[in-house]
Amino acid sequence: ERKNPLVFPFFNFSKIFKPAFALAFAVIILISSLGTVGIISAAQNSLPGDPLYVFKTAFEQTQMTLTPGEENKAKLSIKFTDQRMEEFTQVIADPEKKQNIQKTVQRLTDQLVAVQDSMDRLREKNIQKASEVAKIVNSQAVIYEEALIKTSEQLVSILPGDNEEITQDINQILAEINKTKEKASTLINNNEDKTGTENTLVPVVENPIESESASFEKISE
Repeated sequence: ERKNPLVFPFFNFSKIFKPAFALAFAVIILISSLGTVGIISAAQNSLPGDPLYVFKTAFEQTQMTLTPGEENKAKLSIKFTDQRMEEFTQVIADPEKKQNIQKTVQRLTDQLVAVQDSMDRLREKNIQKASEVAKIVNSQAVIYEEALIKTSEQLVSILPGDNEEITQDINQILAEINKTKEKASTLINNNEDKTGTENTLVPVVENPIESESASFEKISE
């Protein structure tokens, strides 16, 4: 049987493009075809509900895929959580974007879960490095709570008719932040036990939703 001379049997593209790199390759092709830095910059400044937001999340997934090492991936996951938090504060402060609040809340809570998962994966590789990342997570979690409190103070005047629903959204985020803090604190303390260093417990708020510092109801009164 005669083979087609234009066929190159030594290239097996199904082997070249593994699933882990499929998205990265697609985004690279997309960037090349769309042109460019302007698209990337505009996408980075987009918010949930904006047409370019899908590119922003695709860029992030590509960056996560191409980043080597669980420690670097965990730190990148924290960076993305910072971005989701910033998006939330922007969306909730703009009455014209209130229809996108739920999407923003879901993305933020999903990213907090991703941070928890990244700590678990890093712990399996290197508990010392995981403990160091967990300390960063704990400090960032405090910042997230403070940002939520500050943002929530604007709600009564900005969205007076949606207070109950947005209260639930904020409490959902606070609950996930608390889970993240608990996991980080447990990881830190377990590492201290394992290494024989002084075990100073990292304080964790049992229920931030009902605490004075994180209660949306108390702030909005």
